[in-house]
Amino acid sequence: DVATLASLVEKETALPDEHGLVASVYWNRIRKGMRLECDPTVITALQKAGMWTGGPLQIRDLSFPSPWNTYMNAGLPPGPIASFGLPSLRAALQPAESEYVFFVATGQGGHRFGATLKEHQANVKLYRAVQREERQRAAGAVAQCTRFGASRASAILLSGAEG
Repeated sequence: DVATLASLVEKETALPDEHGLVASVYWNRIRKGMRLECDPTVITALQKAGMWTGGPLQIRDLSFPSPWNTYMNAGLPPGPIASFGLPSLRAALQPAESEYVFFVATGQGGHRFGATLKEHQANVKLYRAVQREERQRAAGAVAQCTRFGASRASAILLSGAEG
């Protein structure tokens, strides 16, 4: 069980400061009888079935029937979903102390954690705002491409400038 949880932590975050918090979310969810709802387990389920096409998960993917899919099944998946490092193993063995049962990506490399559904919904709203900003920035770069030519637009994208 510890190895399986460590693999979930490993796949969820690359940030060392978050390992313990992610592990605490999963242990808290297990204690409360909640499904883990771990996105990487859905990807694993789809991979094992030869159905993973890459890119972001779609809503329909979350209901894919598989013992590996923790959106559909309570508890841990049947085994580890990936190799894991010592920090993830340590986190699974000694998770951070928290009341968190939710987390969502920040859209900027980390995660926001929440103890209540209300906190989680607010964090999801922030994540979606970041996604919107990124889509608008990308659309602006495409517009610059047609306006200034491809090499100028590439420079704009690489610099992060708006033109």
